[in-house]
Amino acid sequence: TIGYFYFFSPQQPEQQTATPQTTVTAPTEEENPGEQAQEEETVPLTAEAADSLREAGLRDKYGDFWTVAEGEEEIITVKTEELTVNINTKGGNIQSAFLNNHTTYDSLPLPIISDNPNNDFYFQFAYNSTRRIKSSDFYFTHSQKDIDLSGEDSATLVMRADLGDGRFVEQVYTFRGNTFDVGYEIRMEGLKEGLNNVSFYTIEWSSFVPRTELSVRNMRQKS
Repeated sequence: TIGYFYFFSPQQPEQQTATPQTTVTAPTEEENPGEQAQEEETVPLTAEAADSLREAGLRDKYGDFWTVAEGEEEIITVKTEELTVNINTKGGNIQSAFLNNHTTYDSLPLPIISDNPNNDFYFQFAYNSTRRIKSSDFYFTHSQKDIDLSGEDSATLVMRADLGDGRFVEQVYTFRGNTFDVGYEIRMEGLKEGLNNVSFYTIEWSSFVPRTELSVRNMRQKS
């Protein structure tokens, strides 16, 4: 306990000896505010405030494309006589593809594109002069769920990133039942102003080569 000691001698008549007195005064909270721990109250964000902050962050990062920067991943499967192709709604790209009538050395479906986190496929372009738009960042809706084709049957799968007000980016896949071919097309609508008359984009595709034969030598001979 901290105390302050005051020594004082009250005035007495002359020729009388004064007896010293000691008074101990304990400090009060008002005298020692620094001794009290100051607790800061934390007010949690409301759900509405958290949503507003998240939206502001997406707008700042993606501009007009912020509305398609959130979504749910879903796999769309297209099966023909020759191919099985899996397309992811995140990025709208082919995640994996297999040859139906061929197998690996251990009798598994033969992959031509394997499902690997190191794979990358996207197209990108400049938008509003300051942003590089990258398709793999966005979620695309699909025109059909799953497709099963044979013979001369054909189907078109449209993956769309819809920005609203008639603006969108599409990846269009075309399949036929009895061929190995896959058609691919990129379409854009309502984005001319943001593109500033730029009419080209770049495509980046890197893919892990899956192991399909027992040895590297056989891989080199048969791939």
